[in-house]
Amino acid sequence: EEVRVFTPAELAGLNPESQAVRIGGSVGNKKRGEIQTRALELGLKVLNAKDLTRAAKVPAESEEEVNEDE
Repeated sequence: EEVRVFTPAELAGLNPESQAVRIGGSVGNKKRGEIQTRALELGLKVLNAKDLTRAAKVPAESEEEVNEDE
């Protein structure tokens, strides 16, 4: 069974054997990362998981470049 989730708290009580998680489309990267991490800890499958490591690095690199130019 597919369960749509918008917050990490909604993962509580889900059954990893019969349910899978789909993260809501309006969830941002920060909260998406929290949901994905918590789901993996609970043994739940995330149907629409994203690689958040690349998304997290891009803003940090652009901030460093701005600081170097100053």
